Amino acid sequence: MTTRLSLLLAGLVLIAAACTSSAEPAEPRLAIIDSTGNIALIDPATEDRTRVTTNAASDLSYFQPVWSPTGDRFVYSEATPGGSQLVFVDGDGEFERRIETPVASFFHQWNPQGDRVA
Repeated sequence: MTTRLSLLLAGLVLIAAACTSSAEPAEPRLAIIDSTGNIALIDPATEDRTRVTTNAASDLSYFQPVWSPTGDRFVYSEATPGGSQLVFVDGDGEFERRIETPVASFFHQWNPQGDRVA
């Protein structure tokens, strides 16, 4: 791993830690926004990367992936000129469901049971 990528990952982890108090998943993996603007899961031990999204563009943005307290899924925001959504994904990066939101959602928090997001 290059020094630049290491610093980028460390910075993203610190920012995520400052924005949320959610627990890590059972098998610790980082949910990050990569240099292309897409969401990926990274295993810190092996550096294996699983892409969750692949189509970030100037008119499609992803932001703030947040793990649930139970560590079995996470939520992130998706924004387009036509609207915004919260996207729920399981711990392997597989889509679960989308919820339309009237405006882009920031700083979402899970309830302690991990079944609702505010």
